[in-house]
Amino acid sequence: MSTPQMKVTILDGMTELQSLDKPDWIKNGSQIADHFNRRRYQKHTHSDKVQLVLDRYDLLPSLKAATREIKQGSQDPVSYKISDTTQIARVPTRPPPK
Repeated sequence: MSTPQMKVTILDGMTELQSLDKPDWIKNGSQIADHFNRRRYQKHTHSDKVQLVLDRYDLLPSLKAATREIKQGSQDPVSYKISDTTQIARVPTRPPPK
């Protein structure tokens, strides 16, 4: 008797978010979250399970925390409190091209 195989996809949440398009109709955090989830499900319909991994920069020691410290220099870190109603209409999801 063979055991059924399950196809699992593991995603880097920040990479997925940074590669996400942001249509003009998106105005707040709730709408970008819904759009993010729809895109991920569309993209990974071949998987039985999708696991989303979101990095935490506040855990030490980590390579990401060390990289952030180097880039940040002596400046204090910037943190944002984002909620479903946070207005993001003018916030790009990607930096502008150089």
